[in-house]
Amino acid sequence: MSNIPVFSTIRRAYGFTFGNLATIMGLIWLPMALLLGLQYYVAVRYLNGYLSAFAQGNLYELNSATGVRYLSIVIVLLLQAILVTPVMQQALGLRSGGALVSFAVGPTALRVFGAMAALALVLIAIEYIGAIALVFVFTVAAVAADTVISFHGTAATIVGICAVLAVLLIFAGAMIYLSLRLSFLVVAIAVAERKIDLIRAWKLTNWNFWRIFLVTLATVLPPAIVYGVLIWAALGFPLPHAPSPAMLAGWKGAPSKALTWVIQALVGRMPYIFGVAFLVAPFSVGLSTGAAAAAYREVVPPLENNGPAGVPVPETSAA
Repeated sequence: MSNIPVFSTIRRAYGFTFGNLATIMGLIWLPMALLLGLQYYVAVRYLNGYLSAFAQGNLYELNSATGVRYLSIVIVLLLQAILVTPVMQQALGLRSGGALVSFAVGPTALRVFGAMAALALVLIAIEYIGAIALVFVFTVAAVAADTVISFHGTAATIVGICAVLAVLLIFAGAMIYLSLRLSFLVVAIAVAERKIDLIRAWKLTNWNFWRIFLVTLATVLPPAIVYGVLIWAALGFPLPHAPSPAMLAGWKGAPSKALTWVIQALVGRMPYIFGVAFLVAPFSVGLSTGAAAAAYREVVPPLENNGPAGVPVPETSAA
């Protein structure tokens, strides 16, 4: 299995993004606007449901908002597939030229949707299995600690806390490892090879985790920093009119009131939060897609795609 060249992949990701920025903007702006609009509606309704539950004890609104939130996941995945598919095709050389707008729901986009949905289900299943295993480990550890502490006191307590933290770190590390290995090439495979195959995505990234980690860090962190700076420039970090500790001490039911204040402040800032996300999206989508396409070219031999110079043969019905 070929190794993914870190610096070359990063360079090609940035070259693709800035060399095709206008095209990427044209390809993603419509599905991205719909995606962020849906997420804005769901987030505001969900947070307002919390406010209603706190202020009036109205759990119906919260439960209804929770249901809408879960139902929206399918639409969110579909919109993500619709916007990322043509960008990946551009990065892989399966399409060329500019674009003013794109919203193609064809076989390729549906395969990408299927791949992303399968990935999400696998990761959720792993997370739940891991959570159950953690509960079992912590239960056994608590029983053992209860016995040990009675003999050794504070030192045993410190050891027990450190052991719990170590287990949590191992679990978090395992989730990051699995997520990166499974997700990094899954869209490229769905587009280039016209199939949904998480096992192949796993095999192609064998012995490449740290390389993928560094590439992901180099392509995800800069847009995230830009996003944070723009939010800071628009809103500032400190929220205005924050209740002081003295004010909170005088409130009856201060924790719930403080939480209500935070939610109200967050809801009022949602348009800025999602607006900035829309501005940064072409860079984040271009970098992540360009990196995955460049890495895919390194680990897949040219003859596997039956195309000249390693370029997959485009399907005539591609989205």
